[in-house]
Amino acid sequence: MTRLLTPFMCVVLVSFLALAREEPKRPPRQLPPPTDIDPKLTEEVRQLEQELGNAILHKDAKSLERLVGVEYTLRVSDIPQGSLPRAIWMDNTLNRLKSESFDQHHHAARKLADDLTVVSLLHIQKATIDGRDFSGDFYLVDFWKKRGGNWQIIARYSSPVGKILDRGPRVPPPLTDSDPQLTDLLRQLEQELDEAALHGFKDTKTMERLVSPEFTQRVSDAPERSPQARG
Repeated sequence: MTRLLTPFMCVVLVSFLALAREEPKRPPRQLPPPTDIDPKLTEEVRQLEQELGNAILHKDAKSLERLVGVEYTLRVSDIPQGSLPRAIWMDNTLNRLKSESFDQHHHAARKLADDLTVVSLLHIQKATIDGRDFSGDFYLVDFWKKRGGNWQIIARYSSPVGKILDRGPRVPPPLTDSDPQLTDLLRQLEQELDEAALHGFKDTKTMERLVSPEFTQRVSDAPERSPQARG
């Protein structure tokens, strides 16, 4: 006797047929070429970053003293509530970190003032700290300040890419790099920008006021591009 398909069986069959069909593959989105790079400045800062990386690799205290400003702090994305001041960072670098190798890619520098520049880059390292694996890819945003004709790094923002690091049980020290009044002002501006985004950036008057004509956005998973420019 021929058995009839029940409605449930028909639904299951249709579902399997639908799953069996291959979804059409969409070509990857092509990002526009970067528009926020100063080539000459980028090459100059790339050399500084290489010099800094070599000083860390070889525990060259003299070079670190020359390259790292007195006000330097490190902030990391997985502990956003804390920052690491220069003294602790130097101690970690010279005494706790064991760096085996590093590589850097996708440097992009732009001038913020005559004596201040910011650079983003992808930093890849093989290292341990206190015996724990500290290898990985890091998206860095570094600020360099020129003093007496020489550049010094004054701040670093580091975000691990694709890997959660074991930073150990240490509690970050109290903040030393935050200006409370300026922080509150910028917090309010960020809130305004978030509200504009919430409404689809339809408030053009607010966007014109908050977003500078030279604005670009960079992201850690596409460090070679500035995918979103104003306009």
